[in-house]
Amino acid sequence: VTLTGSSSSLGRAYVVDHAADTVTYLVAETGAYAFGSPTPNLSDSSFYTCDSPGTNACWTEGVAVNTNAGIVYVTVGGTDRVVYFDAETGDYAFDTLADSSFVTGDYPKGIAVNPGANIVYVGNEADGTVTFFNATTGAYFFGDLATSTFATGPGPQRVAVNCAENLVYTTNAGDSTLTILDGLTGAPINGTVPLSSFGTGGSP
Repeated sequence: VTLTGSSSSLGRAYVVDHAADTVTYLVAETGAYAFGSPTPNLSDSSFYTCDSPGTNACWTEGVAVNTNAGIVYVTVGGTDRVVYFDAETGDYAFDTLADSSFVTGDYPKGIAVNPGANIVYVGNEADGTVTFFNATTGAYFFGDLATSTFATGPGPQRVAVNCAENLVYTTNAGDSTLTILDGLTGAPINGTVPLSSFGTGGSP
């Protein structure tokens, strides 16, 4: 398990399993499995994030939830994809895994969503970037992968967003920094990535 996202309005918590390549839906108030008959169980409450789960080919990493749109987003590092799920049912958001999976940069890991701006931010660990996606359709926010992807510090691990100020933050293990970008344009807040990156301790 790497990350948990929760949705109080849906009464769900979402947990990704790095080895099994699933996202599991839990009852937020109790931690019980969300689905299964006659008894809710792990198998019925878990949904695959790739075509070859548990084969060392996928490596499910991060999760975020958009309560406005009712969508859960999961990053899959080994396939360079972000997958959109229905936040209530666990179904793929666009019917199939293939149609609900969108190409990211190299080895996506951290993820965050700004529901008001309708943007999902995916941190790509291996190429030191963050990619902006349309939060409801999965389309690249600025038309294609290249123009929707922006430099961060090296090795971004986690992504967070300040929705009120429209700022995106990435923690970068490669140089122990925090990078801050404009959440609407992708521009570094101080003009360049070095000037917009701030030292942290250890390996954030």
